[in-house]
Amino acid sequence: MELTERLVEARKARGLSQADAAERLNVSRQAISRWETGVGTPSLDSLIQMSQLYGVSLNELVYGPETAQPREEMTEPEAQPECPAVREPHRRRTALLATVLAFAAAGILGLGTWIGFGIAGAREEAEIPWGDLIAEETMTTKGEFDLLPWE
Repeated sequence: MELTERLVEARKARGLSQADAAERLNVSRQAISRWETGVGTPSLDSLIQMSQLYGVSLNELVYGPETAQPREEMTEPEAQPECPAVREPHRRRTALLATVLAFAAAGILGLGTWIGFGIAGAREEAEIPWGDLIAEETMTTKGEFDLLPWE
């Protein structure tokens, strides 16, 4: 049975004319006629209102009385053991990823240490030993000595 036939049957079972149903649903009589002849399709809101007006469930109105019965509870499929052939590549991939990450972390740590000592060594080289400086005999206008490294 089609939706159009179920709409007509449900309306007539309640003893309503198209005009009565249209008035209670706040639609035109032509809308009811289009839905019942299949020219148009009612919106979900209209279907819900019709199911309440006609005293049938929405499921029964849309799908018919034979499908309106509650279905048996569906059971979950039994868990099937994973195939070792499928699981093994996953483990290999995980182990490889862990190894690559460990080497990357060690490399970054080593690089950071090397750069750190390089910067510290550069600071020591950049310092001018004060004992090797001599004073020029010429004085600046402010009376200060210019210090130059011994060559």
